[in-house]
Amino acid sequence: MLIRKLQLKDIKNYTEKDFDFNAGVTAICGANGAGKTTIIESIAWALFDHLDYKREDFVRKGARKGSVNVFFISKLDGREYAVFRDSTGSYYVYDPVLNIRLAQQKQEVIKWLCQQHGVEPNTDLSILFRTTIGVPQGTFTYDFLQAPSKRKPVFDKILKVEEYFQAADELKDLLRLIERKTATIREQIASDEGELKRYEEVESAYITNTEKLLSIRTQYNDIKMEKDIADIRLSQLEKIKEKIDGFTSKIQNLKITIAEKLERERNLIEEIARAQQAANVVTSARKGYETYLSATENLNELEKQRLQRDKAQAAYTSTQQQLARLESNIQHLQ
Repeated sequence: MLIRKLQLKDIKNYTEKDFDFNAGVTAICGANGAGKTTIIESIAWALFDHLDYKREDFVRKGARKGSVNVFFISKLDGREYAVFRDSTGSYYVYDPVLNIRLAQQKQEVIKWLCQQHGVEPNTDLSILFRTTIGVPQGTFTYDFLQAPSKRKPVFDKILKVEEYFQAADELKDLLRLIERKTATIREQIASDEGELKRYEEVESAYITNTEKLLSIRTQYNDIKMEKDIADIRLSQLEKIKEKIDGFTSKIQNLKITIAEKLERERNLIEEIARAQQAANVVTSARKGYETYLSATENLNELEKQRLQRDKAQAAYTSTQQQLARLESNIQHLQ
């Protein structure tokens, strides 16, 4: 951060004083007792919560309270912030541009300042200032000259040795986690290798089944072709059956016609026989001329009937021949 301005009111020898600072190195000069140290102490009290004596001794004699106001440019976002603190306990951070408070309680202010200083949230800012930033004049080597037992706590805090130990302990957990993860990964690798072997078996089975599928498809195509041929043949047979059914119907009709004609032929033969008998009776009895004429007419009629019988006989013979041809055609179609 860059400290831009310091405002003091009723602090030590200052009634009310403003100090402006520029970028770069700033030298604070003056005679002894001029208040040079007060400037450093005021900044330390506001920004690092560090004061080497009681607050009452920090307030100007005769004043009820004293206050410190430090303005600085943040290194994090480049904006200006201010920290105000007085001897009555008021301690807060505010934005002078927006005129809003960002932190009001001491704990919040210290946490916010740690963030601005770039140190861990639990860092003791007072010790950090006293041992590394605002070392009193003539005591810079004091901590280095102390006994190891006294020197160790001081430098451990400065160097954050405890944090390294904590980090090491946390790394142990991390190492154990890594070991568990490594074991899990190894188990997964072994499982994956088994799966890979299984994959090879599955791939081989897939190739075999693919070949079988191709063979089945070929057989299916052959069977489908045979089925198509069979369907065509079935259609042809159905047409033949329709023809056979038609011929069968015609045969039945012809059989009925033949039976009717045979019945008529038998009737005609019987009538001819009766007529012949009648003619014989007429001839043998030598009845009268009228009877003769009547018999002659009957004979002529019978002769006509005989001619009809002969025609019926010829038709019957023709029908028998047609029937024989139809039966021959049916046998050929089957």
